[in-house]
Amino acid sequence: MNKTYEWTTPKGAKVSMTISMVSEQKQYDGIEYTGKPELKISSLTVNGQSFKAEFGTLQHIGFAMFKVGTKQAAVEMPQEAKDDLDAYWTKKVNDKLEAERSYKAETAKVYRAMNA
Repeated sequence: MNKTYEWTTPKGAKVSMTISMVSEQKQYDGIEYTGKPELKISSLTVNGQSFKAEFGTLQHIGFAMFKVGTKQAAVEMPQEAKDDLDAYWTKKVNDKLEAERSYKAETAKVYRAMNA
């Protein structure tokens, strides 16, 4: 997923935000590893000024959080971005649940075969 959203806030600020799938490169004992892919805000521009931003915490879902000087600031994401993120996380959770169900079903088959 690599998508750019552009919108104007109710106060008139023009915002552009790009969300990307990023895999962190890690190195342990001289061996490089690729971390799990995660969604990150790769760029956030408010009225032409770029900021380093991250997704809000659970209390601030739907917001992009960034710093202006030493103060924390936030901008609410458009509904399209919220819907896309919600669909992504829902799919990710459903995939994990399906893997768990499949694992439990296979484990139950093995136990039945061992006890038969």
